[in-house]
Amino acid sequence: MPETRPQHAPKRYAQWLDELKKPMELRTYASVQAVAERLRKTNPLLSEQRANWLAGHWSRKRDDGHWEILGDPAHKHHRLGGGRPDGREQVVGQPVSADGF
Repeated sequence: MPETRPQHAPKRYAQWLDELKKPMELRTYASVQAVAERLRKTNPLLSEQRANWLAGHWSRKRDDGHWEILGDPAHKHHRLGGGRPDGREQVVGQPVSADGF
Protein backbone atom coordinates (compact mmCIF):
# COMPACT_ATOMS: atom_id res chain seq x y z
CA MET A 1 0.00 0.00 0.00
CA PRO A 2 1.45 3.39 -0.91
CA GLU A 3 2.39 5.65 1.96
CA THR A 4 0.10 8.62 2.44
CA ARG A 5 0.37 11.85 4.37
CA PRO A 6 -1.91 12.69 7.31
CA GLN A 7 -3.14 15.88 5.62
CA HIS A 8 -4.60 13.75 2.81
CA ALA A 9 -6.77 11.74 5.22
CA PRO A 10 -9.96 13.85 4.93
CA LYS A 11 -9.94 13.64 1.14
CA ARG A 12 -9.20 9.90 1.25
CA TYR A 13 -12.07 9.34 3.69
CA ALA A 14 -14.43 11.22 1.35
CA GLN A 15 -13.26 9.15 -1.63
CA TRP A 16 -13.66 5.91 0.33
CA LEU A 17 -17.18 6.82 1.46
CA ASP A 18 -18.15 7.69 -2.13
CA GLU A 19 -16.83 4.30 -3.30
CA LEU A 20 -18.93 2.54 -0.65
CA LYS A 21 -22.08 4.06 -2.19
CA LYS A 22 -21.49 2.21 -5.46
CA PRO A 23 -23.23 -1.18 -5.55
CA MET A 24 -20.92 -4.14 -5.93
CA GLU A 25 -21.76 -7.28 -7.87
CA LEU A 26 -20.29 -10.73 -7.92
CA ARG A 27 -19.65 -12.26 -11.31
CA THR A 28 -21.80 -15.11 -12.59
CA TYR A 29 -20.73 -18.46 -13.99
CA ALA A 30 -22.03 -20.53 -16.90
CA SER A 31 -22.37 -23.70 -14.83
CA VAL A 32 -21.95 -25.15 -11.37
CA GLN A 33 -18.81 -26.81 -12.76
CA ALA A 34 -17.44 -23.34 -13.59
CA VAL A 35 -18.03 -22.36 -9.96
CA ALA A 36 -16.08 -25.46 -8.86
CA GLU A 37 -13.25 -24.53 -11.21
CA ARG A 38 -13.20 -21.03 -9.72
CA LEU A 39 -12.95 -22.55 -6.23
CA ARG A 40 -10.01 -24.70 -7.31
CA LYS A 41 -8.30 -21.73 -8.95
CA THR A 42 -8.41 -19.87 -5.64
CA ASN A 43 -7.46 -22.95 -3.66
CA PRO A 44 -5.37 -25.38 -5.73
CA LEU A 45 -5.20 -27.85 -2.81
CA LEU A 46 -8.98 -28.33 -2.94
CA SER A 47 -9.82 -31.68 -4.49
CA GLU A 48 -12.11 -31.81 -7.50
CA GLN A 49 -14.67 -33.81 -5.50
CA ARG A 50 -14.76 -31.27 -2.67
CA ALA A 51 -14.85 -28.33 -5.07
CA ASN A 52 -17.87 -29.87 -6.82
CA TRP A 53 -19.62 -30.43 -3.49
CA LEU A 54 -18.85 -26.89 -2.30
CA ALA A 55 -19.94 -25.34 -5.59
CA GLY A 56 -23.36 -26.93 -5.24
CA HIS A 57 -23.78 -25.46 -1.75
CA TRP A 58 -22.00 -22.16 -2.32
CA SER A 59 -23.93 -21.08 -5.42
CA ARG A 60 -27.37 -21.19 -7.00
CA LYS A 61 -28.78 -21.21 -10.48
CA ARG A 62 -30.50 -17.99 -11.45
CA ASP A 63 -33.59 -17.70 -13.63
CA ASP A 64 -31.41 -16.76 -16.60
CA GLY A 65 -29.48 -20.06 -16.30
CA HIS A 66 -26.28 -18.57 -14.90
CA TRP A 67 -24.87 -19.54 -11.53
CA GLU A 68 -24.12 -16.99 -8.82
CA ILE A 69 -22.14 -17.23 -5.62
CA LEU A 70 -24.22 -17.03 -2.45
CA GLY A 71 -22.13 -14.32 -0.88
CA ASP A 72 -22.35 -10.67 -0.01
CA PRO A 73 -20.73 -8.59 -2.76
CA ALA A 74 -20.04 -5.86 -0.19
CA HIS A 75 -16.83 -7.68 0.78
CA LYS A 76 -15.38 -6.48 -2.52
CA HIS A 77 -15.29 -2.90 -1.22
CA HIS A 78 -11.94 -3.63 0.46
CA ARG A 79 -10.45 -3.94 -3.04
CA LEU A 80 -11.39 -0.40 -3.98
CA GLY A 81 -8.48 2.06 -3.92
CA GLY A 82 -8.27 1.79 -0.14
CA GLY A 83 -9.44 5.34 0.43
CA ARG A 84 -9.67 5.00 4.16
CA PRO A 85 -6.53 5.92 6.06
CA ASP A 86 -5.04 2.89 7.76
CA GLY A 87 -2.17 4.15 9.84
CA ARG A 88 -2.49 5.83 13.23
CA GLU A 89 -0.25 8.65 12.03
CA GLN A 90 -2.73 9.33 9.22
CA VAL A 91 -5.66 9.92 11.56
CA VAL A 92 -4.48 11.09 14.98
CA GLY A 93 -4.30 14.83 15.36
CA GLN A 94 -6.28 15.60 12.22
CA PRO A 95 -8.79 18.43 12.59
CA VAL A 96 -12.39 17.39 12.01
CA SER A 97 -13.97 19.21 9.11
CA ALA A 98 -16.93 18.60 6.82
CA ASP A 99 -15.28 20.56 4.00
CA GLY A 100 -13.88 17.41 2.38
CA PHE A 101 -17.27 15.73 2.38
